[in-house]
Amino acid sequence: MKKLLLFVSLFISLSSFSLYKVGSGTVNLNNGHYIQTFVFYPATVDGNNAPIVDDGTKFPVVSFGHGFVMSPTAYNWLVNALVPYGYILAFPGTETGVPPNHSNFGKDEIYVARAIKALGDSSNSIFYRKTAEYNAIGGHSMGGGASYLGMQNVSDITTFFNFSAAETFLNESAITKAKVCRRPALVFTGSKDCIAPA
Repeated sequence: MKKLLLFVSLFISLSSFSLYKVGSGTVNLNNGHYIQTFVFYPATVDGNNAPIVDDGTKFPVVSFGHGFVMSPTAYNWLVNALVPYGYILAFPGTETGVPPNHSNFGKDEIYVARAIKALGDSSNSIFYRKTAEYNAIGGHSMGGGASYLGMQNVSDITTFFNFSAAETFLNESAITKAKVCRRPALVFTGSKDCIAPA
């Protein structure tokens, strides 16, 4: 019981330090194919198309790849963990069908990180002068495996992270590509994960 109370107290304490509300919207990108991208960003109020925070802060961009046959919008926990603390979080809406192309998905993760960051230079964008120099890609399961494929020979992405990255198939192996990634990475695995073993 003491551990539970300590955890609840810590969670409430950390929650009180969040700085921003969560705004959301959709950005349509084109990397030779259509990429519907769901974007969440620090806002003045919660909601769709809410005004972005305009206090001079520039926010790092994170592009996050979804798991196999999962919706790109299934990650509210990640939105709530990052956006209130000053991150722009983008979810590429590609490769949701069967079979997915893992190599293309990894490339989409990279493209979305670069494209959203570049919107910081466009006076026509809500993100004008709001994107920081740092960016990252991340992913879960299939999106995590694809992140290894996308990060090959990449030097302009600051870092990448994934949760229970799954092995990819058909053209490229995430396990093989992970061995030659040269950017800092943070990898989370689950010892009892029934899909992607540690």
